[in-house]
Amino acid sequence: MKKISLFSTLLVLSICALISNYQVFYMNINQQRLLDAVVYSTYEPDLEYYQKLESGYPTLTATAIPFKSVLGAYWINQDSIAKAIRFLREGERHNPFLGFSDMVFANIWDTSGNMDSMSHYARRASSKLPNAPSNYILLSKIYINENKIDSLDMLFTKISSRVRDPEVWKIYLSAMVANKGEIDSIKVLNYAKEAKLEFVEVEIQLLANYIIYGEEIVKNNIKLKENALKNYKEDPVSSIEMMKEAVEIITDNVQDYQTLIEMLFFQQSYSDVIENYKTLQTLGLNTVTYKTVELIVISYLNLNDIQNGCYLAQVLKDGKYKYSPSIDLVCK
Repeated sequence: MKKISLFSTLLVLSICALISNYQVFYMNINQQRLLDAVVYSTYEPDLEYYQKLESGYPTLTATAIPFKSVLGAYWINQDSIAKAIRFLREGERHNPFLGFSDMVFANIWDTSGNMDSMSHYARRASSKLPNAPSNYILLSKIYINENKIDSLDMLFTKISSRVRDPEVWKIYLSAMVANKGEIDSIKVLNYAKEAKLEFVEVEIQLLANYIIYGEEIVKNNIKLKENALKNYKEDPVSSIEMMKEAVEIITDNVQDYQTLIEMLFFQQSYSDVIENYKTLQTLGLNTVTYKTVELIVISYLNLNDIQNGCYLAQVLKDGKYKYSPSIDLVCK
C-alpha cells in the first residue's frame, strides 16, 4: 500500500511539474510579442491573448517587466481604467524597483490632465530608471509645464551622453525651438548640428534646421521644395532651379540633395547628378538612400566612368538592395 501511495504521490507531483513547465514554456514563446508591445507601445486589441496572460505564470517577463503591468497598459488602451489600475498595482508589487507601472500611471494622469499626480509618478519612475527615454519625455513635459527649461536642458545633457534615442532628441529640440534664447545659444546650436548628423528622422532634421537657420529661412526652403515637387511634371527645368535654390539656402539637408539628384537623373542630366553627389561627399553627408546610390551608379555608367560606377554598385550589393540588372551587365 505504501508503494502504491508513494507512486501516486510521485505521479501527482510529476503532473503538477509538467503543467507548471508547460505554463512557463507557453509564456516564454509569447514573450517576444509581449515585449514588442512594450517597446513600440502597440498593445494590440487581441482580447483572447491578453485574457490568457491574466492568469499566466510566471509573474515577470524576461526583462523583469511584470506581466501584470503590461496587462495594465493593455487595458488602458481598451479604456478599462479601473481594471488597468488593478493590474498595474499588482505589477508594482511583483517588481517595485523597475518603475514600469509608475511610468504607465504617469501617462494615465497626463492624459487626464492631473499634473500633480502625473508629476509624482513620473519622478518616481525616473528615480528608478533615470536612463529610460520614456521617463525623460515625462519629466520634460513637467519642466516645460513649469517653465523650467534650464532643468530640462541639464537633464538632457545627462541622458543624451548615455542614451541615443531619437525621441529624447526630438523633445529637447522642440523645447529649444519654442523657448529660443533661454539656454546658451552656442550649446543648443551644437546639439542641433549633432542631431542633424546622427538622426535621419524628418522631424529631427526640421527642428534642427529651425535652430541652426531660423524660422524664415526654413519656411522659404520648404516653400521652394513644395513648389518644385508640385510643378515638376509640367515644368521640370523650373522645378530643378527651385530645388537648386533650396539646397543653396540650407546646404546640409541630405533629403533635399536626394530630391535634386532624382530630378536631374530623370532629365538625363547625369553630369549634374555626379556633381551634386560630389558636393554631398564634400559636406560629409553620406547617409543617402540605396535608391539614390542606384541613380548615381547608373549616372556614372552612362558617363562611361565604369570604375566609380561599379565601385558604388558594390555598396548596393553589400546592402542586399535589389538594383537594376543592367548594372551587373556592365560591371561584370
